[in-house]
Amino acid sequence: MKRILFLITLIFSFVCLTGCSTAKWNEEKGVLRVGLECAYAPFNWTETEKTDDNVPIKGTSMYADGYDIQMAKLIAEDMGCELEIHMIEWDGLVVALKSGKIDLIIAGMSPTEERKKSISFTDAYYTSKHVLVMANDSEYVNAKTFADLDDAKIIGQASTVYDKLADQICDKNKNITTFDDVEIKA
Repeated sequence: MKRILFLITLIFSFVCLTGCSTAKWNEEKGVLRVGLECAYAPFNWTETEKTDDNVPIKGTSMYADGYDIQMAKLIAEDMGCELEIHMIEWDGLVVALKSGKIDLIIAGMSPTEERKKSISFTDAYYTSKHVLVMANDSEYVNAKTFADLDDAKIIGQASTVYDKLADQICDKNKNITTFDDVEIKA
């Protein structure tokens, strides 16, 4: 019963999202086009081999999996549509939605006031708390205030809420590094 109620709520939220967006979902084609980065585990990531759980990424020989993919599969199945996953850089997701390239975004995108001006958000299916992660032996492990972190080196993903939060932590942005995605290469 809980799953049915959840699916009904999810579908209602999805209808609200697409009804308010500028994307033009072509219902008669029976394809639901979902955009995401495919680089934000555990929510979405890229794989090179087909499994029972992953979905092909349009225009590539790769596959996507993760919580976001499983949600997209449930929505498409409930709508009787074929699911089409589009791998799009973070900064291009909203542009792709507004231009009609995709029908919806399923990603860890926070509904900031700035974003709400151009796109609509459904209710979240997952909520997380923003935390700082550091080594157990870090000199900052006992920090109690942002001022205690003034000399810390902070990493955030560019153009995300984490990038903006990092700005609030470090003194005058002197120790902030941003990455285009969350996959840090050694």
